[in-house]
Amino acid sequence: MAETKRPTSLLAKVIAIVLIAIIFLFSFDYILAPLVNVKPTERANIHVLIIAIVTVVLLYVLKDFSKATSKYFGPHISGLLNFLLEITIVTAGTLAIMATLHVSLTIIMVSGGIAAIIIGLAISTLASNLISGMFIYAAFPIRVGDSVFVNNIPGKVNKITAIYTSVMTEGGTELVIPNSAVVQGYFLIAKGNPERKTIFNYRKGDQVSLPALNVEGSIIELNEVTTEVATKKGTLIIPTYVLLTGGALMAKVGENIKFTIKVSKNVEKVKKALEDAGASVAMTSLEGDSVELTLTIKPAPGKEAEYKEKLIKIAYEEQQKG
Repeated sequence: MAETKRPTSLLAKVIAIVLIAIIFLFSFDYILAPLVNVKPTERANIHVLIIAIVTVVLLYVLKDFSKATSKYFGPHISGLLNFLLEITIVTAGTLAIMATLHVSLTIIMVSGGIAAIIIGLAISTLASNLISGMFIYAAFPIRVGDSVFVNNIPGKVNKITAIYTSVMTEGGTELVIPNSAVVQGYFLIAKGNPERKTIFNYRKGDQVSLPALNVEGSIIELNEVTTEVATKKGTLIIPTYVLLTGGALMAKVGENIKFTIKVSKNVEKVKKALEDAGASVAMTSLEGDSVELTLTIKPAPGKEAEYKEKLIKIAYEEQQKG
């Protein structure tokens, strides 16, 4: 396993990269550019390219900063420091490029046109994620290292950066979520039980039914991202979070279903009619002449709602008889 780099080593690299960039730009402006007669616009374009490259390189070098400082400050404070460094680098790089091109935010705002709209949207999206990132660090009840559920998928917070939050699931899948999506509730993140080791109560090989599609089959693959069910019509690939959040109903074949019916007249006749229709019936007395019938049924796959409606209709009709 590669040894974690020391914070001082990373900071030394950052300083070295910045100094090299400054020396290169100085040498280019005062030595190389006059020799080859570089035009001012071309010189500005080269400056912008160098600044952009240096910004990306600095962000890459500092990607392990939180790991390097976690043993000194803890994972959350280390992540916060990394977050602040990323904001500083991105802001400094952006301002340096704008200064090189002699562009101000005021000019961008009043100039109009497609370019202004595109730049405005980009800045808006970036600012939204940055502000959301600050909110997550300051007020959101999750920290780096916390066990959480992302839309009911269990995992652990791996990293919180200026732009996104990274969660490593129990199966080893990394979920990268924009901070703005977390704050606005598009992804639900809640602290979880670190002892939980299963996604939900299904396993590979289980025979299941999907009532909405009126099909049944066998689970051939099951993970945090997708659930695959082999049916006679082919393999269905269903996003696991859809099942976990109730967006699609999946039930094990042969599972019993229980529900109750209140009856006030012809109780014995109703009970017998329901039993004749295949239901197991338990009776509980209520106040007055009313009783509560608890029905246990085992309907065919995809026929759950239809069978339940049929039994309710039988109970109603029996009560209406004299």
